[in-house]
Parts: sequence; structure tokens; C-alpha cells
Amino acid sequence: MLGACVRSASTPTPRDGQRAVVGCYPRRSPVRHYSQKVLASPVADSADLSPAPFAHPGASTGDINVWITTLLQGFKDIIAMLNRGQFVLTDWVPLRNASTQQELDFLNSEAFTFRSQGEGMDVVYVESSFFVDHPGNVLAGQKNWTRILIHELSHLVAGTRDIVNGRTRYAWYGIGPHAGYPGGQCVQNADNWAFFAVDCGGTMTDSERSTALRIV
Repeated sequence: MLGACVRSASTPTPRDGQRAVVGCYPRRSPVRHYSQKVLASPVADSADLSPAPFAHPGASTGDINVWITTLLQGFKDIIAMLNRGQFVLTDWVPLRNASTQQELDFLNSEAFTFRSQGEGMDVVYVESSFFVDHPGNVLAGQKNWTRILIHELSHLVAGTRDIVNGRTRYAWYGIGPHAGYPGGQCVQNADNWAFFAVDCGGTMTDSERSTALRIV
């Protein structure tokens, strides 16, 4: 399963004794670095610069300004959450004994979280595909791990979704904005946020960028 998953807030919360904490996230991290790069980018200072993973051709200045405001507030909230020092990475313990197809799908995902703080904690659940460089992935290694975490944090903190338009809009499928996948959907889609942050961090190659932003 190439994409990250989101569990709904109705998913049962594990009992305290079931959580196996992998570790709290360090204050010096690629996720924080890339999020800070977004806030330091020209997008943060100029509504005239359209963020490439969000603005489809013909988008109005008013819409672009709204999307920029949404992005800036979302990344500020992500940084504020990380600065609290309570962000936890763990696996979802009940999935160690996964038996149903739904459980196996989550077990074989990269990661998931509860959207919009539905669990009431700063937790991302890392699963078996997190460290796997799947054929077809746009990014690999630490860049992809960071992409996954920003993707999940945008769910957790900013309330993004995995938009289904043709297929679920992960970068390996194509997240380039266009009339059929407009900016209003892009700004709700977690992988658009994640790739925008990695690009602002200055680590994305031209090939990776063009692959992610292909029009589908």
C-alpha cells in the first residue's frame, strides 16, 4: 500500500497499556525544518506567488490568497504542535495481531493518524511500509519519511484529507493542479502539503517535482 492512511475519529482508542511508544519526536528534525522553510518562503511574503502544488491555471487572486492563508496557518500550527514537545511516534499495538483485511491494510500502510486531533493526542502511528522504498514512490529514504510525517501531521493538525479524484491523490498518481483537480481540492489534500514542504526545504529534484506535479 503506497499511500498513508487516515483513521476516522470513531476508531477505538487503545487502552494505556496497549501503547508502545517508539519515541517522542526530536526538536531538531527535518519535519520542523521543512515546515519552517515554508514560512520563510516567498509564499509567506507575497500573495502574488502562486504555490505550484495548489494553484491551477486560471485560479483567481482571491482564491490563491485564501489558499496561502490556509497553508501558512496550517504550518504555523504544525510547528507549534512540535514545539510542545509531546509528539509521539508509535505503532498501533492491536495491529500486531491483524487478521481482518482492513487491519492488514492499516498494518501494511506507511502511517496513519486521527484527523483533526480526533484522538486528543499528538500521535502518528508508523506501520510496516514506512521504511520501504516502494517501486513507484516519488521520494526515497529520509525525504520520503519526512514527506510521510508532514502528510500525517497535516491530517492531524490542519484537518487535511486524502482527496479521491480519479484515484486517491498521492504524488505517485499525480497531484498537479488543473481544471479537473483544482486548487480548492489540492489545498485539502495531504500529499500536496507534504510535497510543497519538501520542495520549500530545497531537497526536491526537478525530476521528483515534475513526477509529483504531473497532470492526471
